[in-house]
Amino acid sequence: MSTSSYSCKGAFLYITHFPCKECSKLIYQSKIKRVVYLYDHKYAIKNDGLNFFRKSKIIVDPLNDHETQMAK
Repeated sequence: MSTSSYSCKGAFLYITHFPCKECSKLIYQSKIKRVVYLYDHKYAIKNDGLNFFRKSKIIVDPLNDHETQMAK
C-alpha cells in the first residue's frame, strides 16, 4: 500500500488476522476506511492496534456470515 501509486482512500481491507499496531499505522496512513478480519488473535485486545483504530475512527469488524457467503 505504501509503495503503490494508487490511492486506498476510503477502501475496505479484508485480512485474515487482526493487525498489529505497526500494521495499524500503515493502514491509517493509507486512508483505509474499514478493516474486516477473519481471526481475532488473543493479542488483538492486548495490543494498541485496536485503540489506535478507535482513535483514528477507522471501522474495525470481524468478518460476518453474510460477507463469508459473498466471498464464496
